[in-house]
Amino acid sequence: MQFNSEKYPLTDLTDIGKKQFTKKHLAAWPEMVQKVLAATEFSKVFLWVTRDMDVMPQWHRENVVLAGDAAHLALPFTSQGTNSALDDAFELGKLLANANADTDFNALFQQYHTQRAVAIERYLQFGRMLEQRFLYPEQFAQEEMPLPLAK
Repeated sequence: MQFNSEKYPLTDLTDIGKKQFTKKHLAAWPEMVQKVLAATEFSKVFLWVTRDMDVMPQWHRENVVLAGDAAHLALPFTSQGTNSALDDAFELGKLLANANADTDFNALFQQYHTQRAVAIERYLQFGRMLEQRFLYPEQFAQEEMPLPLAK
C-alpha cells in the first residue's frame, strides 16, 4: 500500500494502529484485498519512507566501486532498481573484462559512471515526475499518464 503521508498521516505506529489505518483506508476495496488484509501480520509490516538522491559525480574511491542502489538511489515509482543494478553490473563487467595490471582503474570507474549516469538521471527525473502525480493527482488531472521507461 502506498499513500501520501502528508494527506493521510499515520500517527499510531503500533501493530494495532497500522492495522486500523489500513482497514480504514481500504474498507471499500474488493473482497480480494480484504482477504489479504485479514491474513496480514501487522507485526511484520514495514513502513518504507521513500527517498532518492541526485547522481553523484563518481561512484568509486580507490579500488571500491558502487553499483545499484548503493550508487544511485531512485524512487520506487520508476520500477528501475533491479534493472539499473543489472545494467550497472553488465557495463562494469564489460569494462573490467579487459582490465589488467596496467589498467588505470580510476579512469575505468569514471568511464563506468559516464556510461551509466545519463540513464540514471532520466530514471531519477521520471521517478520525481511520477511522485508528483501520485502525491498531487488533482494538479495533473488533465494530463495523459506518461509511458514508463522500458528497454
